[in-house]
Amino acid sequence: MASTSTARSVAASIALVLVGLPLAYTTYTELTRHAIVRKRKRRYHNFLQSRQTSTAKLEGAEAGSSSELAGASEKQLNGEDLAEFQALFASVAVGGRWANPFDEWHEEVGMWNWAGWQLYRVFTGYFLTNNGVPPREELLEVLKVVEPDWDTLFGGGGLDESWEKVPGVDGASTPPLSVKEGKRVEVSDRTNVTWVGQSTCYVQLDSICILTDPILETRTLDSSLAPSRLLPPPLEISQLLSLQIVLISHNHFDHLHPLTILQILQHHPHALYFVPLGLAPFLIDLGVEKENIHEFDWWDSWKGEVEVDAKDIVVLVHALKS
Repeated sequence: MASTSTARSVAASIALVLVGLPLAYTTYTELTRHAIVRKRKRRYHNFLQSRQTSTAKLEGAEAGSSSELAGASEKQLNGEDLAEFQALFASVAVGGRWANPFDEWHEEVGMWNWAGWQLYRVFTGYFLTNNGVPPREELLEVLKVVEPDWDTLFGGGGLDESWEKVPGVDGASTPPLSVKEGKRVEVSDRTNVTWVGQSTCYVQLDSICILTDPILETRTLDSSLAPSRLLPPPLEISQLLSLQIVLISHNHFDHLHPLTILQILQHHPHALYFVPLGLAPFLIDLGVEKENIHEFDWWDSWKGEVEVDAKDIVVLVHALKS
């Protein structure tokens, strides 16, 4: 009996650690976030009242012309009012994680939501039907995987000198294998957007090639226990003959994969990375050079030059609230 009681106590302790602590942490972060939201709402209300009062005083004063009035108002916005306004819409970190400081937003996949979903799956037997997802054979019939139009992406002059081509179906675009040593890669100067899957897109803009939220692996994590893709990716990093910018929105496992980053490093070691604040150490550990990483908080901007085909193109990047 004593051993049974001890086993139950151990099981209860494990359950508390695995379930209770994450739920407590999520509850703490949500309560703290809501407190920040309420405080910001009060500050914003006071800010509007202050602005209205200042504007009324300004309009009541003897301003010489409408241009002088506009100039005075602009000067006010460039001073303490602007700093207060920026503080009201700044990013917030709670408990070591970023939190959205706006009341209109709520945690879509928080711990409580996840726990409720798992209970629903168990009690309804939904997990026995693969969560309602049809078999891969049926998916491939409905959602066909289409290769990018390589001739459009890299179909400029000197195509035969820029890549090696493999025999393909007559009339079909044949994918490139690799770039020959020392050869230029002709990139379309048109605006092209190729959806790769999820949030991964390959964008060509003014001859600059951009890859967003790179994840081209079979599984979301490098583990057999991780969720797998429903469909195979339509391309490989080695087939992207030109890449100057990697744009990462956030570090969730379905938006950023370390193995994909390693592939990018292998084929495009000088690519620049524009990432959210706090993500640089992760990329540096993978081997990305620190000078190639630019971190952004909300409202941050970056202006610099990106080298494309021995020419420097000026790029301006703004980080907006998601």
